[in-house]
Amino acid sequence: MKAKDYPLPVVEIVCDHCGRHGKYRKCRFIDLVGENTELPQALSIIAADCSEDRVTPDNMRGRCRPYYAQNWWGAASKEPS
Repeated sequence: MKAKDYPLPVVEIVCDHCGRHGKYRKCRFIDLVGENTELPQALSIIAADCSEDRVTPDNMRGRCRPYYAQNWWGAASKEPS
């Protein structure tokens, strides 16, 4: 799924390790990451300024672990009315 396809009007991103918590209107989120950016890559863009190392396949000990806080799978699977 790409950033432009995010099914909710607000994007909420959290990291339990560092305490980062941010909410972005979908249009602002798209401005920051690009509309065709895949959602996992968008997390890396948003967390690029984190002082902790990011978890990667080569670095499983990284402590930066941002995630999308909302349960948007239900919203993504609903048919538009």
